[in-house]
Amino acid sequence: MDGSAAASTGSATAASIAAVDAAASTPFDVKALFDEAVKLHQSRRLVEAEERYRRILAAQPRHAGALHLLGVVDIQRGQHQAAVERIGAALAINPRAAPFHGNFATALQALRRFDEAEKHYREAVRLDPNYADAHNNLGALLEKRARHLDAAQCYRAALAARPTFAEAHNNLGQLLRGLGQVDESIKHLEEAIRLRPSYGDAHRGLGMALARQDKSDAAIVALRKAIELNPADAEAHNHLGSRLKLKGLLDEAEAAYRRALELRPNYVDVHNNLGNVHFRRGRLDEAEACYRRALALRPNYPDGHGNLGITAMGRCRYDEAVGYFRRALELRPVYPEAQCNLSQALLVLGQFREGWDKYEARWKLPALPPRPFRQPWWRGESIVGQTILLHVEQGLGDAIQFARYAPIVQRLGATVILEVPRELIRLFAPIAAQGIRLVKRGAPLPHFDVHCPLLSIPGALGCDLTSIPADVPYLGVDPGTLAAWRARLPAEGTLKVGLVWAGNPQHGNDHNRSFRPLAFKPLFAVPGVRYFSLQKQRRTGDDADLAALGPITDLGPELKDFADTAAALSALDLLVAADTSIVHLAGALARPVWTMVPYSPDWRWLLAREDTPWYPTMRLLRQPRERDWGSVMARVARDIAALARGHQTLPAPGV
Repeated sequence: MDGSAAASTGSATAASIAAVDAAASTPFDVKALFDEAVKLHQSRRLVEAEERYRRILAAQPRHAGALHLLGVVDIQRGQHQAAVERIGAALAINPRAAPFHGNFATALQALRRFDEAEKHYREAVRLDPNYADAHNNLGALLEKRARHLDAAQCYRAALAARPTFAEAHNNLGQLLRGLGQVDESIKHLEEAIRLRPSYGDAHRGLGMALARQDKSDAAIVALRKAIELNPADAEAHNHLGSRLKLKGLLDEAEAAYRRALELRPNYVDVHNNLGNVHFRRGRLDEAEACYRRALALRPNYPDGHGNLGITAMGRCRYDEAVGYFRRALELRPVYPEAQCNLSQALLVLGQFREGWDKYEARWKLPALPPRPFRQPWWRGESIVGQTILLHVEQGLGDAIQFARYAPIVQRLGATVILEVPRELIRLFAPIAAQGIRLVKRGAPLPHFDVHCPLLSIPGALGCDLTSIPADVPYLGVDPGTLAAWRARLPAEGTLKVGLVWAGNPQHGNDHNRSFRPLAFKPLFAVPGVRYFSLQKQRRTGDDADLAALGPITDLGPELKDFADTAAALSALDLLVAADTSIVHLAGALARPVWTMVPYSPDWRWLLAREDTPWYPTMRLLRQPRERDWGSVMARVARDIAALARGHQTLPAPGV
């Protein structure tokens, strides 16, 4: 928005009645001199215009037009009290001149006399309904007072009076973006730019609006244009940084944030955003310093407290994190990000009851809108004789982990429909065999009475650490498929170990949980072991790493879905993997699996334990410190060597 009200020196002002004292006798033509002064004023030759206004007033002290426009000069010089006195005198002479009221209101607004300013803007547009500047300035005043709908009405009135009013298009567009009316916002911002291509504020607003539509590339173009037009626009640099960060361009994002801080060193949001870049890179000390700087500038800044909580979680200080999140929520009670993060901290501490309750705030996050079903959400009430739809909401690993609850819900007396991704349909055949109907996500849904997302079931059932259902296996493999894979992977007399090193790169914590395959190098020095890659997604550098590791059989291209992966796992002796969906698959199959857990673990792995109540055949190998996969791999290599020598045993296969 164009933040300050604009004084008017246009034709409407020049045409206002001068209210010349008819009795005065002057040695010059007042009207001619006044017209000359107005032209100089409109050309921004303020010194010359002021000299002529003063000459007129020396001869005719009650010349309302000269008093008014001399007051406008005061506004343009930032001398608002003087402007109020002069324009007030003009109004006393001619109270029906709309421009006098409009510019008087501008001066009052600058002095923060908002009620009086509003009164005079309204009088200006009452006297002249086509006074576009007054409508626009009144809109800006009302917007600053959080009267957004009234402000929008004023901007629309300004545009009705002057359809080519670029500032009003910009102001309305910026306001509508904030109100969530993004499509109409973009329309007005684009019109402002069409009318004035060099309108940097409108380019910035357009970039911000496009960002709201997740059109990052177009938003970046608009924000770069805003910066080209106004290199000192700190806000544009900040929003550009946010778009670049979202695309993973962290170096460019950091540069944009640092430029914003050069322009505005006390820009609280940018200190916070720069901290987010450092956090994304695992630079927790630098991230914390940025968040603390933001809080030093604004102690009651909810985002700063919330992000310090995330930093504390990254350092495995969960009790401390809980305190930060609770403080953030005191400052901003409607703060779903902080509430979700609080839920994660509580869950990892084993405080499941409150953790599940707080976790429901995830449905208020922009990235996870609730399904628009007309049927009610099941919250744990009796469902005897009803049909319930259980549906997957997040990743494939979550779906595998929480599918165990479908038979439990069925035992409550309900008919259960389980909607799952295509990749899991074959895998979930053992669940379907229990009378649960599987529906592929995206296919038409049959009739149901109530519904519940899978990860909301534990909260609905009141589950805690003592009541986690851990009867495994609850998934299985077709015997014929398993026999084929066992024939495919004989290697009798050797320990067969599957390896997976990375999950979905889009996962928010992927930089902590995934690692390069070369980290497995110590394992390849162990004799009597044959290794198999079950990694599906390859990243840059993976092939070179695998070549440097040693002999490894790549099964990835043969795994078409999770049923294939389950069969391959069941033909191996052990899976050693990063914390990704395949460890849930191995656990659900009751296969031996060693899950390598980052120093700050996902909530489900709790703290300081090598077992997990979710999967009896799973062993957790935790980093002793941040990013220390070396210690973990040394331990894995030692324990695999003991297995290969027959000094340790694995749990009995569950298939």
